[in-house]
Amino acid sequence: MPPEGQSVLFVERGRIDMFLPTRPERTLITSLVAGSMFGEMALVGLRSFGADLVAADDSVVVTLEQDAIENVIGRSPATAGTW
Repeated sequence: MPPEGQSVLFVERGRIDMFLPTRPERTLITSLVAGSMFGEMALVGLRSFGADLVAADDSVVVTLEQDAIENVIGRSPATAGTW
């Protein structure tokens, strides 16, 4: 995976469960489905938190590099509001 702050992850297919890693059990925060992005806090310079991500079923997750995202937003500023 690229260094923090250089990419986001996009759920192309499937479902990813996000857990807050508490002891002795994990707490489900949310489920990410196709079209969801995560890791974007690093792109906007905000503090991120630790979470455990688990594929709940067969999933495809792709990396979107920061320069590609900036290129899309530059061509279509309204897109930024959807992220």
